[in-house]
Amino acid sequence: MSGILSLARELLLIYRGEQVQQRSLFWNCIIIAFIISATALWVLEHKELKETQRQLTVSLDTSTPKLECEFGWISADMPSEDKSSVYTRIFTAYTVRNTGAPSVAKYWEYTIKLPGGRTVKGVNQTIPKSLTVKTVNGLWKYYEEDALYNKAYINPIQNGSEVSGILIFHLPGLTKDDVFTHGSMVTLSFKDVKGKQNSCVHEMTGKKEIDLKYLPGMKSPLG
Repeated sequence: MSGILSLARELLLIYRGEQVQQRSLFWNCIIIAFIISATALWVLEHKELKETQRQLTVSLDTSTPKLECEFGWISADMPSEDKSSVYTRIFTAYTVRNTGAPSVAKYWEYTIKLPGGRTVKGVNQTIPKSLTVKTVNGLWKYYEEDALYNKAYINPIQNGSEVSGILIFHLPGLTKDDVFTHGSMVTLSFKDVKGKQNSCVHEMTGKKEIDLKYLPGMKSPLG
């Protein structure tokens, strides 16, 4: 008699010894063994099903791009002294990471929503070959090769990777004070290779200057 049947027989003999006949003992053991075996089989199949579902979920996650962006820093100035054409130039840095299928990031848009509800869309600018910016740590230089619109497009962002870079936008009709007003919401949006739009939002704190910093993967601003 198998292990399960032997165990069932011993239990029946211990608790119902004198009441159990040999014929009923055999069938009772069969029933108990069947219940135990069926339960064990169900538990095993359920565990295998959960593992299969987990593997399918992982496979789905890596077959579709999953881009996210993170705010790095922002600087602003007003190049024009002509009051009839007031605009603020935004110099900003972001990091884009990917936890899905390889993808480019393209069609960049930048908007700001002021506390009063006014929304202004930024005008994309080309990064010059080099750009010198005055910071609290002295003069830092940034380079065309760190333009995020190129870095995230020429070489698709791989699964588990991220890329950091710089962008420049003009915000027409806004002063620097407008941009840095506490509660102003700046939004950077872009699309992945399948056309899905992604975005990240940063709320301005009212601080007039945000310290520029080095982001991994970018050329050192110290030269």
